[in-house]
Amino acid sequence: MSLILVTGGAKGLGAEIAKQLTRANHRVLIQYNNSSQSVDRVVEACEGGAEKIFGDLSTPDGTSEFLTRLPQVSGLVNNVGPFEGEWNSLFQVNFFAARELSETLQPQTIVNIGVSGLEHGGMARATAYGCAKAALLFYTRSLAKRWASRGATVNMVSPGYMENSLVEPDVLPMGRLARLEEVAEAVVYLFSPAARYITGQNLEIAGGL
Repeated sequence: MSLILVTGGAKGLGAEIAKQLTRANHRVLIQYNNSSQSVDRVVEACEGGAEKIFGDLSTPDGTSEFLTRLPQVSGLVNNVGPFEGEWNSLFQVNFFAARELSETLQPQTIVNIGVSGLEHGGMARATAYGCAKAALLFYTRSLAKRWASRGATVNMVSPGYMENSLVEPDVLPMGRLARLEEVAEAVVYLFSPAARYITGQNLEIAGGL
């Protein structure tokens, strides 16, 4: 049975991804930092399929220390990533930590969590966040090419506005926000045998946005 590390799995989308992966018979290791009570609830909801592990990815030293305590994993979901903050901290968590985890662990399957619209221009709001996710998308595609010869897959899932989003646009093409499980199910699919020939892709779960 595979072991998949989900960063930022104590709340929101990360928590839903962890739950959906365990329902698909994967074992999950949930990284958390400040949300000890929330992560306990997620582990309980996973009904024996998940364990928690503390890790501070907000600094290079914290990320390096976290890596020394990790077991071997077959999959990685780089989900953690604050939406607001100053440029250096946003790039550290959204990009540099994800890069270091990927390069050091070298799992067979990586799914990076992006944001919709990366293919279509800039973001008027949350510019630093958008730039960090754009860097992560370019890295996703570059790593996919580097690792394709060994059969590894590296992809991105980019949600639009979800039910827990901090901001909401005036118009949604489908007239509603995305449910967390709709995004999580796309992540689970990329860990399935059906997706073994899919790599370097950015799958937007954005309802036509």
